[in-house]
Amino acid sequence: MQCRIFLLLLCCLLAGRAFAGCDPLPWKFGMTPAEVAGVAECGPYKSFSNGDLETYEGVFDGKEQNFQFFFTDNQLHRIGIYLYEGQDAAAGTKEWLALYNTMSKLFGPLETPGNVSPAGSAEAAASFEKNALELVQGLGKTQMAPVAQPKDALVLSSYMSRVVNGQTYYYVVLYLDRRP
Repeated sequence: MQCRIFLLLLCCLLAGRAFAGCDPLPWKFGMTPAEVAGVAECGPYKSFSNGDLETYEGVFDGKEQNFQFFFTDNQLHRIGIYLYEGQDAAAGTKEWLALYNTMSKLFGPLETPGNVSPAGSAEAAASFEKNALELVQGLGKTQMAPVAQPKDALVLSSYMSRVVNGQTYYYVVLYLDRRP
């Protein structure tokens, strides 16, 4: 059985309910690593040397994705959904555009510093992709976030590049952070 946690999370957030108060969600901010890993239907989980966890069994936008769980003081404070990891800048840019479309449907208007909305035409979408790639290749990353953040979680996404062993890798990540 596939885990549908992220879609449930977004439904709860859109309904104006608190992240921690969404009863159907198996992962909640404040969980310990053991509690997160105890959600067996979304496993198996890999543990990093610092105690953070990941699984490839979460579903976002109809596809299984890499979910990573970050802990502070043994409590879940961030969930990262890694939508693209690879060396193909064009593939990363396409995923960035797809994430924009998904986020705008779920959260409404988005802030896209240094870029413009891709909505309305193929030309606008192509311009959005071109600008995003230029930002990533020039500055190392670009970001977007909902103009109106959910009540009990902060939502932010990043499209970034990193050089690893002389090769450039691209990443598209959606983050959900526990509000302080």
